[in-house]
Amino acid sequence: MRGKRLAQFFTPPAVAELTWKLSLALLGGGRFDRVIDPAAGQGVFLDVGLSNGWLDFDAAYGIELDLCGAFAGVRAGSFDLVIGNPPFGATMRILPGWAIERLKRLGDSRFCIGTRRGANRPLPTRQIEHLFVERALQLVRAGGMISLILPEGFVANVRYQAIRNWVEERADLMAVVGLPPNTFRRPGLNALTSIVVLRRRLDLDSQGRRPAVFMAGREVSRGAGAGRTVGDSEVELLSRAVTTQLSKEPASGTTADSMFVSGDDMARKRWDVTYWRGVVSKSLSSVSRFAESDLGDFIQHLTYGPIITGEPAPAHVTGGIPVIRQVDFVETGLCLGQVLRVEPDSAHDPRRSRVQAGDLLLPRSGVGSLGRNRMAVYMNARAANVGCFVDLIRLAGINPFYVWMLLRSEPGWGQIRSLINGVGTPNINFSEIRSLRVPLIPMYEQDIVETRYRETVWPHHRRGRGQPASRERAWRNFQRIRSDLEAYLAGASTTLLR
Repeated sequence: MRGKRLAQFFTPPAVAELTWKLSLALLGGGRFDRVIDPAAGQGVFLDVGLSNGWLDFDAAYGIELDLCGAFAGVRAGSFDLVIGNPPFGATMRILPGWAIERLKRLGDSRFCIGTRRGANRPLPTRQIEHLFVERALQLVRAGGMISLILPEGFVANVRYQAIRNWVEERADLMAVVGLPPNTFRRPGLNALTSIVVLRRRLDLDSQGRRPAVFMAGREVSRGAGAGRTVGDSEVELLSRAVTTQLSKEPASGTTADSMFVSGDDMARKRWDVTYWRGVVSKSLSSVSRFAESDLGDFIQHLTYGPIITGEPAPAHVTGGIPVIRQVDFVETGLCLGQVLRVEPDSAHDPRRSRVQAGDLLLPRSGVGSLGRNRMAVYMNARAANVGCFVDLIRLAGINPFYVWMLLRSEPGWGQIRSLINGVGTPNINFSEIRSLRVPLIPMYEQDIVETRYRETVWPHHRRGRGQPASRERAWRNFQRIRSDLEAYLAGASTTLLR
């Protein structure tokens, strides 16, 4: 129970071993002479280092939750490697009362992270992982390395960009490896985490070029371990991908498992792997042989449904105007059998968000819709509107069915995933929608996408409600069009005809 009270969920040995291997590979030879884990817990990181011969016993230091104490042999700037898995969450909820009081007395003489931009939040209210990052920077020598397991919020949350900027002024980001989603899944806990490796700068005033950042993980083991605690084999798969790629020349480029991203490009931006995988693939250069353009170049009208505050949800009006909401999207299109209907021309039916046949409809938030990449082209002639969480995208000069299938394919979904990834409910805004890149394939090939959908998916989709066989056939045919489009974009086929 003590670990749970301290928001510590102890690290699997395979994860500790991966953290060590990543650190040693980035070191590029040799070993770390002095190593400390300032949140040692059961000592798994030090045990793994000692048992593998990566660390000498008299050079290993482990302290439990060291933020303000003084310990023999623990001096600022004296360690080659700071490694560990600090607790996550608000400091005041994790540290015991005596430690909180000591932090209050220390004030900002020990920790200044998180005090920028006039925030000046009291130390006990700051995230404890932020304080541990600063403590690591205090303990490591110039040129030394820091390898910590940190929550997704630290690397992805927009609110913590000032924190990341502060760290970047003192250290170079060397690597971010997203751990499998179930690594720290326990009852009451489902924390997404990454191994973050930093190297403290030799000269804090140096404005030299930042090194390329190695990024891997999360996608390597996508789909593995769903609904269960992660096993050692899953982490070992990731470990092999990491160590294999790092044994090569770390210049730049992308593989199926990992990539190098320019450190200068990453400066003052998010650090999460999924975001940068989408950014790197956004040019589509690795998956498409065609010229590209922004989707915004083809958007005639972009809006969402009415937002009406201070009123209860609208009552269903028999014979009224259908309102398309997030729940009405399924994998292969819209399912409007039990759609909400509202009074025509009421506040819930503004003309600006009335839907026309051929409009691309995109849920703009939510794990169950946007998070599952569900969208659709409206195919009815009857009047309808959209709900406040659905975007209406009216296009000209490009086939909406092609855009739909592109955004459902890996090149398109990779872009969306990079934009919506982070902390909290997935969301996408108008500027992000306009920025999505589309390959400019010939119009007759775009039209083939529409024809195939209408002929092979739509008839089964309409019969799908209550008929699992039809629903399954619609989904198989939809996937076939999507995979054929991916092959066509990559040059593996010369036409979308079948």
